[in-house]
Amino acid sequence: MTDTPAPYHHAPGGGFRNPPGSPEREGGWFDVVKLVFRLWTSVPDPVVPDDHVLAPEDVSLQMAQAGNPSVT
Repeated sequence: MTDTPAPYHHAPGGGFRNPPGSPEREGGWFDVVKLVFRLWTSVPDPVVPDDHVLAPEDVSLQMAQAGNPSVT
């Protein structure tokens, strides 16, 4: 087994770091909380029409066209 140097983004002692020239972070946890709160309170619930249904035939057709479907 050969010792290969770790990629730059692997920080010494563990963890990760951004490559040289990356923009500096300008926020803190409070900014994250504000963002989450803003997104949480401003996103309306989706409106689904009463007559909206996904017919089993549509699902079967999509599955057949997908080949090897998966969920990630």
